[in-house]
Amino acid sequence: MTQHALVRVRHAQPKEPMLRFITFQLRHHWFCLPLASARRVLPQQPEMSMGMGLIHLQDEAIPVVDTATLVYGSALPQLPGQVEESSAQQSAVVKPIQSILVVDLAYGGAAGLLVDGTPGIKRVRQSALNPVPPMYLSLYR
Repeated sequence: MTQHALVRVRHAQPKEPMLRFITFQLRHHWFCLPLASARRVLPQQPEMSMGMGLIHLQDEAIPVVDTATLVYGSALPQLPGQVEESSAQQSAVVKPIQSILVVDLAYGGAAGLLVDGTPGIKRVRQSALNPVPPMYLSLYR
């Protein structure tokens, strides 16, 4: 009988909205986008060695961009005081397995984001999210 009382109490609590996100990594940092904006995840094409290119998906040409370079500004992470490596040294660096995350853009069309590893799906309570602080928003205006 107490088991039924517990069940009723659990159901009586108001449900907080859960949001679904597609999560991905770029150079050991986690990022997420609303799941509704994700269209498809594809393995990286072997001919895309530079991280940029064009893929054809359902008769639509979709540009693919190297997301890490857009976010971090350089092709490989650099530590303070580290000198630029030659192309021979860069080719010896083991790169992580990458995927192409195809997303719908707000103004129409789609883009492929080159991300590290395979994206996943996470559920998050709406109360766990905070808006971006104004200080960070002012940096990119």
